[in-house]
Amino acid sequence: MRQALQSFKVAAGAANFKIGGEECPRTRGGMGRKTKTVTAADFRRLALGMPEVVEGSHFGSADFRVGGKIFATLSLESEGYGVLLLTPDQQAGMVKDAPEIFSPVPGGWGRMGSTRVRLARVAPDILEGTLRTAWLKRAPKRLSGISAIDRKLRKKPPKLART
Repeated sequence: MRQALQSFKVAAGAANFKIGGEECPRTRGGMGRKTKTVTAADFRRLALGMPEVVEGSHFGSADFRVGGKIFATLSLESEGYGVLLLTPDQQAGMVKDAPEIFSPVPGGWGRMGSTRVRLARVAPDILEGTLRTAWLKRAPKRLSGISAIDRKLRKKPPKLART
């Protein structure tokens, strides 16, 4: 998650807060004060602004996909939420650090990491960062900024020559 969170720093001067022990940007006014109310249209615009994202429909609700995989939906838009598909660990950290913004989707999907985002309370830069985190979880490796060499090294450490 650290790499995902590092990838979306905001403009100089913005303060940071922690999500699950990781630093995340926030607006200058803090989490309780933001410059504008986020809407479903903002959620859609931010999601579609990420590389190779397409909007689809899942059970009649808008969803956002990268590489054919859903990473976010507006399935709970009528209740004032967007939904992010995160790992359970990412979800736990976000819920712990900002319970007024993030909560698990009720039921089994929530236990697997599906996370509600209260649109009326989230700052635009926080939403953008958490959307990017969900996008990175589903994006093909060629898009996620990790080179083929780095992936190979992470899977299997190189053998050192004996001297």
